[in-house]
Amino acid sequence: MSKDFKPQDYFRYKKTGSRWQKPRGKQSKLRKSKKGAGRMPGAGYRTPKKFRGLERGVIKAVVVESDRDLAGVGENEAIIISAALGKRKIYLIASAARQRGIKILNMKSAEAAAERQEEINKRKEGKAKKHAKPEEPKKEKEKAEEPPERKSEKAGKEEHKEGKSE
Repeated sequence: MSKDFKPQDYFRYKKTGSRWQKPRGKQSKLRKSKKGAGRMPGAGYRTPKKFRGLERGVIKAVVVESDRDLAGVGENEAIIISAALGKRKIYLIASAARQRGIKILNMKSAEAAAERQEEINKRKEGKAKKHAKPEEPKKEKEKAEEPPERKSEKAGKEEHKEGKSE
């Protein structure tokens, strides 16, 4: 809803507060432009040509939906990351924009996505530690420290096998 142009009785009903509707009533004070009734859109309210389409009167805003859209962004342009994207994709686009030095106008969503990605990375590290296999040097030590009896038994078996083959 615009700050200047509010529909008639916007404060009375929830549904009328959402967008501008032209007043059509026969006795409507707003339609007749009476004092205190509110403003109606008109020809004098248009933005000057040199400022149309600019964000904050300085930078041209470009809506970005993927990494490929960043290639078309120029020096005097900033990006607005599409709201239809998920947090992971927002994070990827925001990090690529930061590397290229592109200004992000809806920075709150990019920062929230970055925080979420850090949480996910921490969880992955924690899971990797839990599911990591125990170290195997213990098994090697057990093999190296076999009792001498077993060594002699193995040697005797090898000699026995050699004797049979002759």
